Amino acid sequence: AEDPTSLDPRQVRLLPSVTLMHMFYEGLTRYDQKGLVVNGIADNIQISPDGKTYTFHLKKTVWNNGDPLTAEDFVRTWKSALDPKKPSPNAYQLYHIKNAQLYRAGKADTIGAIAKGPYTLEVQLEHPLPYFLDLTATHFYYPVHQSNSDKITNGPFSLEYWKKNNEISAVKNPRYWD
Repeated sequence: AEDPTSLDPRQVRLLPSVTLMHMFYEGLTRYDQKGLVVNGIADNIQISPDGKTYTFHLKKTVWNNGDPLTAEDFVRTWKSALDPKKPSPNAYQLYHIKNAQLYRAGKADTIGAIAKGPYTLEVQLEHPLPYFLDLTATHFYYPVHQSNSDKITNGPFSLEYWKKNNEISAVKNPRYWD
């Protein structure tokens, strides 16, 4: 088996790495055992009548180091993936968010992702997107801890150690909400 290219969801593209992202991180939504999109970090989701604004009310969850996971973690992560000065092969996946493509091009100061409080995230889209909740279940939309550490994650498992070109050991995350 191949070594993952990265343990940062903003950087991975290949299947071995993506599989690990689903173990180490969780997004606003996730796929259940039947392949249906269900709430992940989001406790409640409201969609505007025009289908362009999603309001995610988050569960009060924590990173595996005990820090609270907040709406700002999503905003900061998405902006960092869209930062024109940083390589992020998946930045285009966020272009459905209002002003994301302009932000990536250095032509906008903000994007349509706003922390309306610690546990409320509002996402404004460029246009209605019937499969937006499916996208929020993918690693492209996962939050990353502000430290950018591979060891600080919010999914069902945590990285115990990574011996490059040899093995990766994961342990159950005792702080995982589910």
